[in-house]
Amino acid sequence: MHKVLKGFRGYNDTMDADAVRPYQLAKNSQNVITTDGGLVETRRGLTALGATLGAGAVVGVYRGYMWGQTSNAIFRLGTPLTQDSTPRLVAVGGTTYAAWTGSGWTTLGTVTSGAMPCFETFVSEEYDYIVLTNGTNAPLRWRGQFGTTAATFTAPTQRFAFVQEFQRFLFLLRGQTDPRLMKFSSDADMTNWPAYHEYRIDDAITGVKRFAEALTIHTERAIYTLRGTGIDTFTLTKSIVASGAVAQNTIVETPWGLFYLGAEGPYLWQGGSQAQYLGGAIQSLLADLSFDYRHLSSAALKEGRYIFLSMPIGSSQTSCNRTIRLDLERGIWDAPQTTGFASMSQADRGGDPNRLYAGATTGGKVYILDEGTSDDGVAIDAIAEFVAQVDDANVRKARFRKYRVYAKGNDIFNITPLYRDEIDATRTTMGPIGLTTAYNEQDVKINGAAQGKYLVPGFRCNTLDARMTIKHVECEYEPFGVER
Repeated sequence: MHKVLKGFRGYNDTMDADAVRPYQLAKNSQNVITTDGGLVETRRGLTALGATLGAGAVVGVYRGYMWGQTSNAIFRLGTPLTQDSTPRLVAVGGTTYAAWTGSGWTTLGTVTSGAMPCFETFVSEEYDYIVLTNGTNAPLRWRGQFGTTAATFTAPTQRFAFVQEFQRFLFLLRGQTDPRLMKFSSDADMTNWPAYHEYRIDDAITGVKRFAEALTIHTERAIYTLRGTGIDTFTLTKSIVASGAVAQNTIVETPWGLFYLGAEGPYLWQGGSQAQYLGGAIQSLLADLSFDYRHLSSAALKEGRYIFLSMPIGSSQTSCNRTIRLDLERGIWDAPQTTGFASMSQADRGGDPNRLYAGATTGGKVYILDEGTSDDGVAIDAIAEFVAQVDDANVRKARFRKYRVYAKGNDIFNITPLYRDEIDATRTTMGPIGLTTAYNEQDVKINGAAQGKYLVPGFRCNTLDARMTIKHVECEYEPFGVER
């Protein structure tokens, strides 16, 4: 008899074996992804930029763009229209705010170590600037020209944690002495801050993002929306939702809605009075989310459909140590990555639109994420585990004799077969099997036969630059007992 496991859809970390469907990855999988075609693969890797920024966490990373059209651009048949963009990658590590030149970091300014930065690109007086706030230091603005440093705002005097452009106004939110306060500049002029350009809401502000022709202001309990085109038409409305964002750096605009990490887990909000909860399949992972440090979580969007969410997992964890990918198109979570990041940023316009940047939690590195076949020269420890369940309702137990895999690699290398008798039972390791670049079916014999209602077959690939691809898994069993 066989229990067929195929059509792999995603990851489910539930503790209840009866709730784990056979076509899902089991909860102890790591560093693997699922694909549209029903494959399970080793995730892609990461590569560090060639120079470090301090020795600690890179708490902020941002890709900003200064746009303009070339002066001689002509709309003509057969002639491409070339836009003149000057993308800049900036980051904060330790006390240093710096820009990447292509070969190293050039210092733009000095900030308080550990203060979480927020970035925005803003057009002021016909020039583009990258603006930084962190709630502790005066805001900084940089024109994007190497060899020049960032200038300090002289007003407003209160420090603000968050910054966002909306309708040509620059908004500063969550004041250092009043976390309910937000102020905004004059129209397209961040040097002028009228005293009456401010609002206060009912609770401490935890995040902000432009979305659906509105400025969304988050608290832990609600989302407020600011609509209009200026001081005479602005209206501030409170939307009653399950939760607002608890981590500013997780608020991401997507084609499906506004993604963010709320008090209970990840949400997707499309406007209105309710947000869609997305954490059902990863509940036990979220149950171990570090409450005191969840505000350090970060997220970014890639290819218009994949959310990468990095979080501190563990009751005493003080930095992000797990990253998990959500495919918004399929509504599927992949197994966690065993790496975490202090910050993330997508390159969403021009040059490298599908690239992600991520700041390390230690060592001062900035990574290009989700590229390559290793973690900056270190092998990716990929484990794919599946749940085989006896499919005959009359069978109480079974002896699992062997399982079969149909798989290939990106090269010729060995992978290690594994199995567990139950979802959280001790993992047993068996002798290696070889993969080639063509799909090949191989049997794995279980020594002594596993007994029970479930079997958790798995495979481990931890060879440098190796990526396994699993297309099909099935298990053979013999009935051991019947219920009636």
